[in-house]
Amino acid sequence: MAGFGYWINPDKEIIDDNEAAEKIAKTLEKSHGDIDWEYGLMNRLPVFATKNGKTTIEIISSYLLDSSGNLNQNRRTPLLDNNKIKDALKIVYTSGNAGLKQEIVDLINILIMKGSSMFWDFKEVLDED
Repeated sequence: MAGFGYWINPDKEIIDDNEAAEKIAKTLEKSHGDIDWEYGLMNRLPVFATKNGKTTIEIISSYLLDSSGNLNQNRRTPLLDNNKIKDALKIVYTSGNAGLKQEIVDLINILIMKGSSMFWDFKEVLDED
């Protein structure tokens, strides 16, 4: 299990958010999404989305999916933080370029295919304002 409670505070920047997001993305990848400070991560995720969309997508993907593209067995069901994840995806989707938008579409499609109704509300991210 990987911990980064000292890297992120749910309410304020402790270390540079870009640097924290990069470290978290690498940690989640290496730990296969097994973390022990989900509360801080989920509350900081929308802030990461405003600063580094690509890395935020990587964080969300490693958090929800394993390296084989299956649902991450380290996640509790039902996910209590879907709204924070959805908010972060929406931020990246609305401010991102075509490549980032396509990554989000692909991620949401995989999540719905693998997790069905658990992720159905993520489709709202793709609704244009």
